[in-house]
Amino acid sequence: NAPQTVFIIYMYKDSLTRGLAVTISVQCKKMSTLSCKNKTLSFK
Repeated sequence: NAPQTVFIIYMYKDSLTRGLAVTISVQCKKMSTLSCKNKTLSFK
């Protein structure tokens, strides 16, 4: 079987009314999640 890449977008309500919060994850053999720290985006 060919490898598969799965994108997971999860939307949830934030406690502050500043918009819709989302998490973005990618699964391809292992799970990686997009994160933001000090205005730098990275997959971990």
